[in-house]
Amino acid sequence: MVESDDALIRTLYSLATLHESTEVRELLLRAFRTHHGAPVAAWLTQGQTGVSGEFTVEPDEGSLTPLHLIGGASEAASLPRVSGLMHPLIVTYRHPVGHLTSIIALWFAGPPSPHDIGRVERGVSHLVAADSLGQQLHVQRDEWLMSLGRANRGSTALIDASGVVHTASPQFRSLVAEVYGDPDFDRLPIPLPGDIERNTRFGDRELRFRLEPHGQLFTLYARRALPLDDLSPREQEIARALGEGKTFKSVARDKGIAVSTVANHASRIYRKLGIYRREDLVEIVRAPRGATPSSR
Repeated sequence: MVESDDALIRTLYSLATLHESTEVRELLLRAFRTHHGAPVAAWLTQGQTGVSGEFTVEPDEGSLTPLHLIGGASEAASLPRVSGLMHPLIVTYRHPVGHLTSIIALWFAGPPSPHDIGRVERGVSHLVAADSLGQQLHVQRDEWLMSLGRANRGSTALIDASGVVHTASPQFRSLVAEVYGDPDFDRLPIPLPGDIERNTRFGDRELRFRLEPHGQLFTLYARRALPLDDLSPREQEIARALGEGKTFKSVARDKGIAVSTVANHASRIYRKLGIYRREDLVEIVRAPRGATPSSR
């Protein structure tokens, strides 16, 4: 590439490392379209499942939708006019890892030359790689926080609304593979909740997951299921308090409830966990994260 394109490549990777990952994609697309002299650009990344994924337009152009890019992927002429611009250039790029595809469109006032088309096509791989780098740094940061004792963190991935994995840490893949057998999955092997904006916690008997919105994607944390997961939130609070050695009376005072209510909760907790002694509850509550208490 010419020197100016080398400068763009340096800028793309710099943006990916210096900014929050939720901002990176828009910044990358802005730098890319500005460098190539395109007033408007759009970028759709998706799996094999349809239009879900990430869709970015820079600057904001409300008339554009992901379907416009999919419909124009094979024939640029089918793309709509954008702000009076007549000449779209579209590039479809299959990611080297996984089954993701990025469709990038630039709109120009005049027809781009063959030389300009070649520069755009060569630069797209760096655009996508810089975005992937930003995502990888995000999931690695969360695993670093977990290693420092942040119990609310876990093995981490970025997924879209249909469960397609956009990036995942090695620890996430290893944990899921221990249960489902395939570390190279491109889609989460268990279904997402029906309303993932509200139902952010889900799982099965082996693994538990927690979702957090991350731009148009979701950060997904995974961990081994724990015995207390079968309890209600209130029961978990009381179980932890009792497991730490507090008496029924002190728990009742801390929670502002009657001692008899604590006793009723304790009875349900013991029944759900299949235990009979306070010592068994202490062992469960104090077991290291992800460890299995010894058989009773």
